Amino acid sequence: MALLLYGMPGTGKSEFVYYAGNALGKEVLLKRSSDIQSKWVGDTEKNIARAFEEAQESGSILFFDEADTFLFPRAEAQRSWEISHTNEILTQLESFKGIVFFATNDMEGLDHAALRRFKFKIEFRPLTPEGNLSLYNTLLKGLASDELAEEETRIIKGIKNLTPGDFAVVKDQALFMEPSSIAHRMLIAALANDVKYMKGAKGMGF
Repeated sequence: MALLLYGMPGTGKSEFVYYAGNALGKEVLLKRSSDIQSKWVGDTEKNIARAFEEAQESGSILFFDEADTFLFPRAEAQRSWEISHTNEILTQLESFKGIVFFATNDMEGLDHAALRRFKFKIEFRPLTPEGNLSLYNTLLKGLASDELAEEETRIIKGIKNLTPGDFAVVKDQALFMEPSSIAHRMLIAALANDVKYMKGAKGMGF
């Protein structure tokens, strides 16, 4: 079974693969572009084949992160290796008996003809307003030294394009702050700024 996970950074695509591995009692064999690509002619294709063989022999879930670096659009290819890399992936998918995930932040950067090879194409979207508040209460609320005001709750729910990754970043930032100085307005501003810088959204002033 081949599955494609797509969506903006921080939405939890990689985490989902490891969740699936834990649920199925299988190890996850992660392969990034740096693990596969080689400057030597033919070596990248060999590395792709070895990745599938390793996953098949070990019974692991095979996970290709940054799928747009593996499934280059053949119609736009200017070099022969751009076509051969994609062809090798598709050839291996035909005979692979296990589970393989591909994840990408750039759906348009994939070979469109290859998309039919994936039984499931799953989009990971930003959090809903209720999701914003739920993650805030779970990860950040306890870090603040003041009480969360009703207006601040409204602002949290109104921030667009927040992802779980944004909350993780702000939580890590808080580790470098004096605990007694952390206020909800600071945490909320940090969330809004992370969205602004990472996703090009309009920031929020306080």
